[in-house]
Amino acid sequence: MLRNRIGLVALAALVWCGLVPALAAAEKVVFWYRIGAAEFEWIRDELKPRFEAEFPDHELEVVHLSSSRAEADQKILIAVATNQHVDVVRTNPEINLTQYARQGTIVPIDEYAAVSGLDTENYYAAAIDMLTVDGKLYGLPYTALPRPVLWYNDKFFAGSGVAAPSADWTTDDWAAAARNLRVDSDGDGNPEVFGTGYSMSDVEVEMILNGFGGGFLSRDGTESLAGTPESLAGAQFIYDLIYKDNSAPTGDQMEGSLHEMFGSGRVAMNIGNYWNRNFYKAQMGEDDEFKMAPLPAGPLGRFQQYVAGCLSILKSTRSPQAAFEWIKYFTSEEINREYVEKGFNIGTRPAVNQDPQFGDDPFVQQFLPIYEVRPYNLPVWPENLRRPQYVELVRNAIERMYVLGEQPADVLPDLDRDITRLLRQRSL
Repeated sequence: MLRNRIGLVALAALVWCGLVPALAAAEKVVFWYRIGAAEFEWIRDELKPRFEAEFPDHELEVVHLSSSRAEADQKILIAVATNQHVDVVRTNPEINLTQYARQGTIVPIDEYAAVSGLDTENYYAAAIDMLTVDGKLYGLPYTALPRPVLWYNDKFFAGSGVAAPSADWTTDDWAAAARNLRVDSDGDGNPEVFGTGYSMSDVEVEMILNGFGGGFLSRDGTESLAGTPESLAGAQFIYDLIYKDNSAPTGDQMEGSLHEMFGSGRVAMNIGNYWNRNFYKAQMGEDDEFKMAPLPAGPLGRFQQYVAGCLSILKSTRSPQAAFEWIKYFTSEEINREYVEKGFNIGTRPAVNQDPQFGDDPFVQQFLPIYEVRPYNLPVWPENLRRPQYVELVRNAIERMYVLGEQPADVLPDLDRDITRLLRQRSL
């Protein structure tokens, strides 16, 4: 017994002196993920054990950021400023990745990708381009898709004489169909069925304004477009759907959200995204009752924004190589296929989305042609832009026009002034 104790003490002394290597503890990868609860539970309960089994020298800690996007961004910036141990975060090229990259909040992964032999050509090229800032790659995508789309309930078109939405539709076709699908049997001005919904999203409203030649912010992020005649024309188009044609619900006629009204059959069409699929399915039950088409084209064409959910390595990482292994694992073809199977969203690899196993999935098949829509409008957020404040300004203006019923000609000059002032301020 004494001999064994002496041996253990001697071994400990050798380890302490560095002459015998100690057993290495597993490298912890701290992953902050802001997304729906179902996805988080899948990662925590299924992917985490499988990742740790495949990489036994890595330990994955998954933290759900259930706060708003603005609050999540603030937590990430604080983590970097205080050197908190966070390795991997979810980023979005259309929202924060470019700013994060240029501010040094996230680090490039080119070195790790090259060493691992990663072939980025297996991802959609547009998605990789979006993650490349000043020639360096700042993450890998796990979902990549154009937005928005026009959802429609097929039962309202069947036998109505109104053609279902198609890739050839213009905003004029959309407005005409909405008027024809509107049902107000007692003529009280509160239709039982509205022809269409619209959107309260700053991104989706801007895509409609782009089709008229306008927008909220210039493509290079340097000036406001909110006060231009083209922006007014696009904003007026949506306003007229609501307050001129009464084809869409006013703020007083809203019953829950527009998505809820579409799901309950009160709205025949609605602007949304692929990820609304599971919500509609839960409400309607039958897949074949609701379908999707590209966003109708405006006078200057159809514009959509390419969006991507990505994983990036935070500056405060303790284990960048282990962090990269988790990013590579999560965006792999195997996991990406599982991600699509579960209906979370469309995939980020053509080989996954075009897999024959999804040949009978009407939503995947309807969505694939939308990838071919051009141009994709990806804004360039300047480093000095206080984006949360910008989004709040735009959404407040949208609410004033479409919920409160204020004329776009009265609202957009205020928004133009406020965006211009914001662009002159320095970011926090």
